[in-house]
Amino acid sequence: MNAITCLSNATRHRPEDSGAVHTKVHEPDTFDGTDLKKFHEFLIQCELNFCNRPQAFCSDVWKVGFALSFLKGIALTWFEPDLLDDIPGTEPTWADDYSEFVIELTTNFGPHNPVGDAKHQLNNLSMKDGS
Repeated sequence: MNAITCLSNATRHRPEDSGAVHTKVHEPDTFDGTDLKKFHEFLIQCELNFCNRPQAFCSDVWKVGFALSFLKGIALTWFEPDLLDDIPGTEPTWADDYSEFVIELTTNFGPHNPVGDAKHQLNNLSMKDGS
């Protein structure tokens, strides 16, 4: 069974929140891998959804499936070969481990030097003319 089938099956059989009261959390904006500024925001929005509905995301497989459903463009294309692989036993480690998924996403689409990027942004801060 390929990774996409496993993820699809897992997300179809999620336990419901059984009437638990929770706030409405905004779903993540789609992430296409081209804007590093949106990378961290994407991960935070995913985490907010996981925390808001812990019963729905009690498995890493469900977390990975949820996050994958909000990828598009080159970010989704990166995962496509593994998702479409039909060879049994070759599922990628990230398919059922959300931490591994985040590492894979960060390695390929996250900031390469977050400290250096932050320093660069601080050095280039300027006040806009208020006129």
